[in-house]
Amino acid sequence: MEGEISGDVLSRLPLDLLSRLPLDLQLHILSMCEAAALLDVSCCSRLLCRLAQSPVVWESAILRRHAAVIGVLFGGEVPRPASGRSWKQHAYDFDAGQWRELIRGQTGRLLLCMSSNCTASCPSYFGVPPPCPSDSPLFTVRVPYFGLRFPVHLEHVTGARPTSYGVFDVTDFAEHHPGGRELLADAVLDNDCTERFDRAAHTERARQVLRRLAVPGLAEVPIPPPLVRPPPSLLVRLAAWALAVLKHARALPHRTSAIVVARALARLGRLSPDEPRQTRGVAGGKSSVY
Repeated sequence: MEGEISGDVLSRLPLDLLSRLPLDLQLHILSMCEAAALLDVSCCSRLLCRLAQSPVVWESAILRRHAAVIGVLFGGEVPRPASGRSWKQHAYDFDAGQWRELIRGQTGRLLLCMSSNCTASCPSYFGVPPPCPSDSPLFTVRVPYFGLRFPVHLEHVTGARPTSYGVFDVTDFAEHHPGGRELLADAVLDNDCTERFDRAAHTERARQVLRRLAVPGLAEVPIPPPLVRPPPSLLVRLAAWALAVLKHARALPHRTSAIVVARALARLGRLSPDEPRQTRGVAGGKSSVY
């Protein structure tokens, strides 16, 4: 079929095609990878490990990972890392919420990050909105004689985490907050203020105010996947454990191993502790008494 490559041609191709390409093409290919994929690529070969440390690669990964935040708050340009920090370390700092500190230092704005579900409108009889699950309850727990009902949803059982977060500008509202400006200033330091917000049991009125404080374009931003390298497989971990055991066994001197065996036999009662213990040397074939 036209356009297909035969098996003979594939067998004659070099295994490492990336090393045959020019440097700019190599960096361009890696810049298309996600940040988590770069961690895996850097373990494949020395060439890829060296290319994966390039500032161009990680700058593109940060821009693609936080496109909404960088486009709205930084004009589409990734801020440069702090002095002494590499671009790879800058990617971890950006995930930890360093961009909020940069905005606060440049413009003095107080930005909060929390789940987009915090702005959901779901008033109850007491004015305190309960959680708003997306599905019907799995079952309902009834308390007799009191007429109380507690619906149990899938989120309560599986502990499902929110899939999006919102950025809220509380700079002007800080002076009018019932808890004071200091409370919001402490909340700005948290990477996720959802637990703080839920613990205070805010009313529907407070959620209406929160919806007005959302930064345009950042009311519902998808949460990027965690920037971690996937754990090795069970086979890889067993191979690493076996190599560590062999390395330790080869480093153990023969005389020391004989002493360990003799002491183990003495503890089992096969040798009397008072009589001399004899062991056969491995190299010379002579017995040694100690």
